[in-house]
Amino acid sequence: MKTTFTYTVLRYVHDIATGEFVNVGVALYAPEAKYVSALCNPRYSHLSKMFADAWKNGVWNLNQPVSMDLQDADSILDKANRWLGRATNLKDSTEDFRLWMLIGEPKVEKLRPAYAKAPNILNLSNSTRVALSMR
Repeated sequence: MKTTFTYTVLRYVHDIATGEFVNVGVALYAPEAKYVSALCNPRYSHLSKMFADAWKNGVWNLNQPVSMDLQDADSILDKANRWLGRATNLKDSTEDFRLWMLIGEPKVEKLRPAYAKAPNILNLSNSTRVALSMR
């Protein structure tokens, strides 16, 4: 029996600006068969390609610089929350890892209060260690 279906490749997009991504799974939908399912690859072998610096020494160690030199306070908080989401998604990995983030400060003085909140947001993920850059 032939069944019409549609599918989509599931991607983890590391950086929208550069277009970096990794295919992590596929979702399939067959309306006539009343079927929907998704398969995701739990392996993170591409981590070293996705992060600025990654190595495995018992566990994955991922170093990621994150610039907070943005135009307004909301953008800083949004970026911190996006990175919290990424770190939270990595928690589902079958491999152990440590994500170390080097947070770059904004040049504009009035953005310092938002910048000061970023580490608090990022530290909500138990697997993230945050290091701040200082003048």
